[in-house]
Amino acid sequence: MRNQGDILSKHLSIAPSPLPSTVPPELAAVHMKALSKDPKARYPTIQNFASALEHAYEGNEHHKAKRYNEAIAAYTKAIELDPAFAVAYSGRGLAYRSLKRYEEAIRDYNKTLELDHTRINAYGNRGNTYRDLMQYENAISDYNKVLELDPTDVRAYYNRGLTYDAFKNYKQAIADYDRALALDPNYTSAREYREIALRELQEERSGK
Repeated sequence: MRNQGDILSKHLSIAPSPLPSTVPPELAAVHMKALSKDPKARYPTIQNFASALEHAYEGNEHHKAKRYNEAIAAYTKAIELDPAFAVAYSGRGLAYRSLKRYEEAIRDYNKTLELDHTRINAYGNRGNTYRDLMQYENAISDYNKVLELDPTDVRAYYNRGLTYDAFKNYKQAIADYDRALALDPNYTSAREYREIALRELQEERSGK
């Protein structure tokens, strides 16, 4: 029979199981922090946990309803409770981008990735924001990082194609639309923009 020390050691060494993908990332992050095996990484009190969960939920709901200022306020409260809440920075970045407050969005995505450099959505969303700012090289760099982490990310190929399109690199754009369509043949937007890029490339080659 194992002694209590062995049981405790095994308990502390096994990470908690991730929540289902249907749970919004903001809420999942709060739950996983509360379940951390490291007591120092958990919320200091039940009240802190409940408040962070409440504000993360509010931020998510406000964003879905396009109440972006309210979403920003809720995520900010969650961050005040937990300054290392990477997903809250990411959610607030999305809300800032929706309000075309691009520089603030970039700062929040930067903070997200400082706290968690594997958070793939933050790279993609920062890339989209760089594209909004016409900082195309930075956008492509972020889409490349997404594809390094997940070579099957359809949106990254599509968004990188849009970025190549923006500075008239039609050949690369078409290649990325093709990759997106290979992964998802029903990706209508990728097919439409591929046809446009192909026409532009043909006109460019014919000297029109």
